[in-house]
Amino acid sequence: MAELRRPKIAVRPTRTIHAPDGRYTGVVHNGCCIFRGIRFAEARRFHAPQAVQNRQTPDAVCACPQTGLPFRQMSEDCLSLNVYAADSDTVKPVLVYIHGGSFLRGSNLDSLTQGHRLAAQLDVIVVTVNYRLGIFGFVDFTSLDPSFCPNPAILDLTLALSFVKRNIAAFGGDPQNITVMGESAGGTLAALMSVMVDSSCFQKVILSSPVPTVFLSAAEGHERMRDLLAFLDISDAGALLAKPADWLASRAMEFGRQEGRGAATFAPAVDGVIVTEAPIRLQHDGEITPRPTWIGVTADEMSILTLPPFAERWKIDRFLPREIALERDGFEDDLRQLYASVYPEQDVNTQIYSDMIIRISTAWYAMEAAKNQPVWCYFFDYSGAMLTKTRLKAFHTIDLYYLFDTLPAPLRIAQNQDVVQSIQRDLKAFLTDGCLPWRTVSGDQLPARHYAARTGMTELLPAPIQSFWEKSNHYKNRLYPDFSPDVPPLFDI
Repeated sequence: MAELRRPKIAVRPTRTIHAPDGRYTGVVHNGCCIFRGIRFAEARRFHAPQAVQNRQTPDAVCACPQTGLPFRQMSEDCLSLNVYAADSDTVKPVLVYIHGGSFLRGSNLDSLTQGHRLAAQLDVIVVTVNYRLGIFGFVDFTSLDPSFCPNPAILDLTLALSFVKRNIAAFGGDPQNITVMGESAGGTLAALMSVMVDSSCFQKVILSSPVPTVFLSAAEGHERMRDLLAFLDISDAGALLAKPADWLASRAMEFGRQEGRGAATFAPAVDGVIVTEAPIRLQHDGEITPRPTWIGVTADEMSILTLPPFAERWKIDRFLPREIALERDGFEDDLRQLYASVYPEQDVNTQIYSDMIIRISTAWYAMEAAKNQPVWCYFFDYSGAMLTKTRLKAFHTIDLYYLFDTLPAPLRIAQNQDVVQSIQRDLKAFLTDGCLPWRTVSGDQLPARHYAARTGMTELLPAPIQSFWEKSNHYKNRLYPDFSPDVPPLFDI
């Protein structure tokens, strides 16, 4: 009988580096050295994280417990990072990426932000970070037990950045040229890091569709915590610690649905201990360390809300009435009339939600930040033929597929790859030199590079839209947050 031949399994070469915090091993693939599952910290539930050394679990990279990830490992022991280093001998700029997901979803294994292509193509290092989410990362339970800490996720990220600063040279990175980038909720956290963390830890910031005005007051945070405990039928720390992680994650999600807050259930609070002030207020007051900043939004951010599952998750049917209730009589009629005139061929609700939830806050933050450091903007308005035929178009997060070059195989066509190369050229320039070849934000002028079929310039917001919102209570609440208990909670990602 002929001997059965076993199929050959490709064995990728490995590489081991010796860094100040330990010995880490990665695989080399397509011009990139990939180091997965590097543990930078560990933490007991609701406690401050503690740095760890010489720990790596590449085959057991876990997301923080959450709903909606049936095929991925989840564990509270999730504080790890992945390093994607271009396989070259150069000293490389470093990009540290903080994922989004409404503060309750996502991980550093999200397919659209895998860093191997980006690192190899731009000859840089990409670091993707996990942090605690939802009930585990953004609820202040210190009233139950003083050994707990408020905003555990914020401390997770500060430890991750410290780890990168100490160790990135061993991977071939330049510790004096580190950029922190975040998208959506991750952009909010990146904005917070930029006003919290010493400038020696990182030097530049990229905010992609952030909501840098989402922060709760301490009083709002405590009220939400009390409501959550009542919903969970828990009254003491012991009972809270005894519950399984998956049960807490699931019930916390259900709490958001019942409360009608949807994706706005969890957010950082200005607790006075970890977070002392909202980033936009610190930018407004000039109490920050200047860092070159690149800020961008997409042309159809909230088009995803035309899909019923997302509309239900976000509780969008309750959003606009709640916000309009804070405004003058006749505000909604004037709002809709204005948007119909500015966007005559587009869905008015999509554009209103896009502005109220993301673009208005981003624009105001950019104007405040520009008083202290150079700020460039981009407006991602490219969607390709297939998405143009749908109502989604240039939806929330679509820019990440082009920045990271992670488009699905059927979409890796020449025209789309031209856009990848265009936006990656700008990204490489910013990562390398902290400068971009167009005008910076100045006063109320928001020049923005756009990436439609032919790269050009536009304004981040149409002037009539910008002027209209600056006369609203929405503007006052977000630019001048006083974080008193009588300020209504804000709805954001």
